[in-house]
This record gives sequence, C-alpha cells and structure tokens, in this order.
Amino acid sequence: LVRDIKSDADSLSAMVENLLSITKIRDGVMPLNKQEEMLEEVAGDALLTMRRRFPDCPIALELSDDILYLPMEPMLIKQVIVNLLENAIEAARQTEEKKLTIAIREEKGVLRIHIENSYNGILQQKGTKFLTTKKDSDLHGLGLGNVENIVRKYHGEMKIEKRDNMFSVRILLYLG
Repeated sequence: LVRDIKSDADSLSAMVENLLSITKIRDGVMPLNKQEEMLEEVAGDALLTMRRRFPDCPIALELSDDILYLPMEPMLIKQVIVNLLENAIEAARQTEEKKLTIAIREEKGVLRIHIENSYNGILQQKGTKFLTTKKDSDLHGLGLGNVENIVRKYHGEMKIEKRDNMFSVRILLYLG
C-alpha cells in the first residue's frame, strides 16, 4: 500500500512539474536562463530520478568521455531526459526484449539526445501527435508535448521514428 501511494505521489508530482513547465514555456513567461553546467551531472540527476521511480529497470547511458560544461537550463534538460526516459521505460517494460538505450553527446554547440526502446507495436496517434496508451490517460500524455515545447525553446529539432517494434526519439538542442 505504501509503495502504491509513493508511486502515485511521484506520478502526480511529475505531472504538476510538467504542467507548470508547459504553461510557462508555451506562454513565453519562462525565458531560457542558460548557465554553464556539467552535462554529466544533469544527465546523472535525470537518471537518478528514473532509477528511484523504476528501480527494476536497467538504463544504459552513453555519454561523451570528456567532461563537458555547456550553456543550458539544467532543469529543462533534465525534464527532457526524464520525460523521454519515463515513456521509454513504460513502453520497454511491456515487451519481451525490454531494450532501452540513451546516448547524450555534444557536438559543436549542439546537444544530441537519442533514446531508443522496444515497444509492443501499439501506438496511438492523432495526426503527428502521439497519444498516451496508459489506462489513466487524464494523468498522462503531457511528457512528449512538454519535450516538444522545450525543444522549440532551444530552436531545436525532434525526430521520432518507429521501426520493427523499436521506438526512437532524436533531439537536437542548439546551446549557443
């Protein structure tokens, strides 16, 4: 019972954070407040958040070997990683392979995030938008929209591909 309550509280907390960020970004109220941050710390913090939420799910993270300090808004970058990982973990858990990889690299002022996961082949779309397949859809389905808003804030690009029961999200964020 306590575990269920904690899980529900974590989900609600993430939903509130997403709603606040979406509103601030969409309304233009939230300017980018870039500061030099260590990429490894931001990505590590996102991974720690997900490992607490999903302790039974191994996540393989590929980072640049170099220690990189990049101009970024750390909470927004963390939110992108957490939202994408949450979707990927939930989808991969429903498959036999349970495959999930994440690679984060910086090249010439561009932060590249690539997450790939297995999924059960069932996706719901409305036009180009992906819809949640979770039972309590009123509490879910905000993450990808939030990621799109953050990507736009960085004048970035997001590409989603699905092939052979693998789902892939590639993001480019222009940090300069």
